[in-house]
Amino acid sequence: FLIIEMTADEHDERLAETLFLTHYVSQSILAAEITRTDIDTLSFQFLMDAVESVRDDTALFRDVYRFNPYCKHVAERFHDAQESVYQGLQ
Repeated sequence: FLIIEMTADEHDERLAETLFLTHYVSQSILAAEITRTDIDTLSFQFLMDAVESVRDDTALFRDVYRFNPYCKHVAERFHDAQESVYQGLQ
């Protein structure tokens, strides 16, 4: 095992961009009712593996958002980026 020392604040900031973001994207995919198909690409398979790994952890998702002060900013950054990407397609 590798132990990485950091402050609680550093931990929260990194967790917001890793665990929380994975949950956020996964919950969005679930809400959009996007599912596996017979012609999935390898990258889509990995994406859906991530979705399925956290799909039942909604309480953790909400608690991390509620108690981690960095999650709101990550959600806003991702939302803004998603809007920008979408607008770039128009």
